[in-house]
Amino acid sequence: MKKIFLFTAVAFSVFYIYSSLFADDNRPVPDRSFTVEELSQFDGRKGNKAYVAIDGIVYDVTGNASWRNGRHKRGLRAGNDLSGMLRKSPHGNSVLKKMAIVGRLEKK
Repeated sequence: MKKIFLFTAVAFSVFYIYSSLFADDNRPVPDRSFTVEELSQFDGRKGNKAYVAIDGIVYDVTGNASWRNGRHKRGLRAGNDLSGMLRKSPHGNSVLKKMAIVGRLEKK
């Protein structure tokens, strides 16, 4: 009985942690859209805001401690679509909930 309880508790914990790391963000998205070229102007350098696109949504990372001058502490650059890179990160998309959504990235 104790083993079943322990297994259930561990399974629930893993599910909860996984779902919070990779759950979809259901916040409303502003009507503004960005082309890849427009997004590249928001690189965080020379006083520009720092925006990144993840799965078609554009987030404002300006002022985030991990994004100084448009450069992430892991070497990523603002002004880009970083969808593939986020999937490889240890934190998943949970950090995006802290970032303001500013629009959508137009499909090519």
